Amino acid sequence: MSVSGISSSSLFDLLESTSAQNPKQQVQQEIQQLGKDLSAGNLSAAQADFATLQKNDPQASTATSSTSNNPIAQAFQQLATDLQSGNLSAAQQAYSTL
Repeated sequence: MSVSGISSSSLFDLLESTSAQNPKQQVQQEIQQLGKDLSAGNLSAAQADFATLQKNDPQASTATSSTSNNPIAQAFQQLATDLQSGNLSAAQQAYSTL
């Protein structure tokens, strides 16, 4: 399964709005690396990428769970769930939704 890069600025806006400390470029790079690792089928690296993303933006999880009517937030939360459970194909699908 091929996972394309995120082109939507909505996810970046969501993440940026939750933490003014992270420059947008750093968040974009972390998300792009996550996509590369998911495309390569490297679950452990993708999990580490996601953990880094959450570490650098700890409010992202809170923001996504509190915006359940936002489809991007829902996909981000689904990605977190899929990575936590170790479901690579579902994580790839959630990432492609983003």
